Amino acid sequence: MGTIPAEYKGSVLPSSKDFHWFRPGNTVTQTEPTTPSFAAGQQQMTQDLAALRQTVEQLAGGQDQMAREIRRRESAVAELNAKIRESPQPPMPVPPLSRTR
Repeated sequence: MGTIPAEYKGSVLPSSKDFHWFRPGNTVTQTEPTTPSFAAGQQQMTQDLAALRQTVEQLAGGQDQMAREIRRRESAVAELNAKIRESPQPPMPVPPLSRTR
């Protein structure tokens, strides 16, 4: 070992055992990353957005259909109410005369 520079004297220096992973002969192997790459994530996000867009379009179509059905039924109710108002009222029943003895 060489000499320790004056600025490091008295300080705690790491020992060689702290760098066991950096010894000659130790190799680091590259493993497949566990997180998807940016391109794969972007492709998945694009697919998700397309599916979301399709769902929103289906919901909008269903909402339009419901609005048409509500208008149709409101119109039918209005027609029935008009017919009821226009129909002649049945005569009021006359109470029977009571006979006194």
